[in-house]
Amino acid sequence: MAEVELVSVLEIHQADWAPFFDAIRTMLCESAGLLNISSQVMHDAVKARYFPNERSAIAIHRELIEFFGTAALETVNHERRSVELPFQMAQAHEFGMLSEFLVDIAHVRYLLADESLARELAELWVGACNGVMPDDLGEKYLEGFSRYEAVLREEA
Repeated sequence: MAEVELVSVLEIHQADWAPFFDAIRTMLCESAGLLNISSQVMHDAVKARYFPNERSAIAIHRELIEFFGTAALETVNHERRSVELPFQMAQAHEFGMLSEFLVDIAHVRYLLADESLARELAELWVGACNGVMPDDLGEKYLEGFSRYEAVLREEA
């Protein structure tokens, strides 16, 4: 997550965040603006505290769906939202929600703009549809394009 996302999701004031962040900074690495845990000790502690079992993990991912779906644009922009939500939906086993998301061209266009994310799109579909690629995927995307047609014309 980005630092601004962490501050927001944790609902912590910047004055409280700064000393905490300074204390854990050495256990994190930043890549493309996102903070990742680089310390195995920190990773194990987070996993034990927040992801001790599948039920807890699913609950956390559902909370993150809510966060990324509703956060203010200055906290989570459209592109970031569109990249993060399908991952969280898959992890939360929200496959119906994921299927609807994957035909929403407003979101999918951000995935298609990145080569590695575009490759993941097929994997997301397989995950959303019980391990098989849906037969009616072309129809689903035609519906999505027709719903998004006005915006596409405006941007062209």
